[in-house]
Amino acid sequence: MKFICVLRPKSFVLTLLLVSLCSSPSLPQKTKKIESREQTVFSAEQEKFEHAMPLNKAAKRALASEQSIADVMKDEKLSVEAMPEDWFTASEVHLSSPAEADLVVMGNHIARGAYTSAFWVLRKSLGGYRVVFRNDAHSLQLQKTKTNGLCNILTAVVTLRYNSTAEYEFDGKTYNIAKRTLQPNGYVAHLDAAKYEARKSFIQSSGQDSEDVLAEARAWIWQRWQTHQSSYVRVSTHDDDGEEQDCGYFIDNHSEDGEMQVTLKIHRIVWDQDSPSGPRYKVVEDQIVIANQVQRTEPSVDDSPGSKTFLG
Repeated sequence: MKFICVLRPKSFVLTLLLVSLCSSPSLPQKTKKIESREQTVFSAEQEKFEHAMPLNKAAKRALASEQSIADVMKDEKLSVEAMPEDWFTASEVHLSSPAEADLVVMGNHIARGAYTSAFWVLRKSLGGYRVVFRNDAHSLQLQKTKTNGLCNILTAVVTLRYNSTAEYEFDGKTYNIAKRTLQPNGYVAHLDAAKYEARKSFIQSSGQDSEDVLAEARAWIWQRWQTHQSSYVRVSTHDDDGEEQDCGYFIDNHSEDGEMQVTLKIHRIVWDQDSPSGPRYKVVEDQIVIANQVQRTEPSVDDSPGSKTFLG
């Protein structure tokens, strides 16, 4: 994998959900037994949920309002009443309280891929149901924590090399992403900055151009890489729009074959939005990237601040 950037990674895309339900110690014993039987972790590897239930007309109508489902129904000239039962598998959940029955729905013979499937969360309303969450993932879990009265949702996606998660919080109307993570499969956090030869952190000060900080950091990291010195440095930057990035660089020979590698631990706070016209909200991103190839392109003569040099 090529090592792109000293800190210009734009954003990384992740999906992966998980969810777990909250239980109150003050609930009657009968309610506790109901909750204990409730499925809160759902996987695309399942053909059918543990406590699967048929979708009623109101739930089908809510799903039919989704553009991807509506397009298929239009192509196949299907009405809501004629929607095939095997298109979905669904389970009753309680996002807020045992008195309110909501649904988690997964695509079965529709909206399903090799390793992921589409998941929907339907919130019970006076008129039937409304879709408050939709995403593709390998798994989805209802969490014990809540935001604005509803359980948070965690999704997960696994590829051959990386796994990612995304945590969603309810904003009063729908679920928005609040946190993303990405790391290599099998990664075990064992990095200890105290065991490396460390340099004073490169931290962007108020009024300073981030490019000045990055130019100096690039030069130092490139020099340590070329001389094969086990090293650590932290680089912290921000922009005028409120986005922040803090990245730790660990240079060592701890790869499986004993060759040099760079491990980046990236923490970012970025703006996100579901559509160009939609509201913006901040998302926390934590990413682990391991690079065994480092290249420097467009080298400057003196690595002066403000140069366009970068590691790529």
